[in-house]
Amino acid sequence: MTFVVKAQQRPLYSQYMLNKYVMNPAYTGTVDHFQASTNFRYQWVGVTDAPRTYMLTVHGPSNSQNYGLGGGLYNDVTGPTSKSGIYLSYAYHLKVTDEQRLSMGLSGGVMQYRVDGSKLTLFDYGDQVLTNQRLTALVPDFGFGLYWYKPDKFYLGVSTPQFIQSEISFDDTDAQSLSNLAIHYFLNGGYTVKFGDNFGIEPSFMVKYAHPVNPQFDLGARLIFKEIIWLGGVYRTEDAASAVLGFSTPDKRFSFGYSYDFTMSNLGNYSFGTHELLVTAHFGRKKGYQSKGKEKKSEFERLKEEYEQYQLLEFEKEQKEKKEAEEKAKAEKELNDLKRRDKELRDQIRSLREEAAKQGYPDAKDQNFTKHKEYIQTLEEIKQLYERKKELEDILNK
Repeated sequence: MTFVVKAQQRPLYSQYMLNKYVMNPAYTGTVDHFQASTNFRYQWVGVTDAPRTYMLTVHGPSNSQNYGLGGGLYNDVTGPTSKSGIYLSYAYHLKVTDEQRLSMGLSGGVMQYRVDGSKLTLFDYGDQVLTNQRLTALVPDFGFGLYWYKPDKFYLGVSTPQFIQSEISFDDTDAQSLSNLAIHYFLNGGYTVKFGDNFGIEPSFMVKYAHPVNPQFDLGARLIFKEIIWLGGVYRTEDAASAVLGFSTPDKRFSFGYSYDFTMSNLGNYSFGTHELLVTAHFGRKKGYQSKGKEKKSEFERLKEEYEQYQLLEFEKEQKEKKEAEEKAKAEKELNDLKRRDKELRDQIRSLREEAAKQGYPDAKDQNFTKHKEYIQTLEEIKQLYERKKELEDILNK
C-alpha cells in the first residue's frame, strides 16, 4: 500500500503587514527608499524539530522610480527537512491615478532542499527510498505578483509563489521522487484610517491557499501612534492568535517588530507558542520621490509650474496695485470734500462768534448765547473732520 502525504511548503509570517516583500515580489521598490529586513521565526517552542525560519531581504526603487529591484536569502528548517535559497525580484510600477499605483512583480531564484536521513526512523530498515544519508536537491523557483496601492492609505496584493511547480529530484539516490513544489496563492490587503495627527488604525487580512487543503485566513489590525509605536493582533484560522507590537527610532532609520503566537490547535498542549522578530533598516531615500503617490516632476512640468506661479504672483501684484490706486482715488476725493466742508464750518464758526459779540457776549461758548449748542456742535464736527483728514492723508502718503 502507498500513501501520498501533503504538507505546507511555505513558511508562515504573523507580521505579514510589516514585511509585504516576503509575500509578494510586486512590493519591490514601492516605497521611496531602500529597506533591508531580517526576519526570525521560532515556531511551536518546546516541540522537538519544530519549524525555524530565517530570512534577509533588501529592496528599493530605481532612480527613475518606474521600477524596483530586490533580493533575499532564506533558510527554513522543519525537522529532518530544510531548504535554503536565494532569489532576485523585479517590479514595474504603473500609474493608475495621480495617487494610486499598480505594481507587477516577478521573482526568480534557486533553492536547495535537504533531507537528513539520520533524523528519520524507518519502519522498514534498509528502505531504499530514504536512507540515513543526507539528500539534497537544487530546485529553480519563480513567483509572480500584483500590488495595487495608495501610499499611506490602502494596499491590495495577490501573488503566486512556486508557480512553475518544479520537481524535487534528489541526485543522491536512484529512487524516483514524486515530490514537487506546489503552487500557492496569497491575497492580502490593508487600509489605514487616521484619527487626527497622532493616531491611526490599520485593519488587514491575508488569505493563503494551496491545493487541496482548505484556505487559511489571517485577520489582523494594529493601532499606530505617530508612525513610531504600534500594537495589534492577528487571528489565524485553525492555528493561532498573535499579539504584535513594534516601534521605530525617532529618525525612522530602524524599525523593530515582535509577535507572539498563542497556539489554538492541539499543538498548544505541547508547545509554548511561537516567537517572531522583524528588524528593518531604512536608507537611501530617493530625491524628488513623493511618498504620497506623486511621481518626480519632469523639467517641463517644473518650468510650467514655475511660470504659473509667476503669473499668479503678477496677477496678485496687479490686483493689489489696482486696489491701492482705487483706495487712493477714493481717499483723495473724500479729502477734497472734507476740505470744502472744513472751509464751510470755519466760516460758520466765524459768523457765530461775530453774532455773539453783537449780542454782548464775550465768547460764543457762553451758555446764555442763543446759538451756544450750534457753536459747540460745529466745533465737534471740525474736530472729527480733522481726524478723518489725518487718516486720508496717511493713505495717500503710503
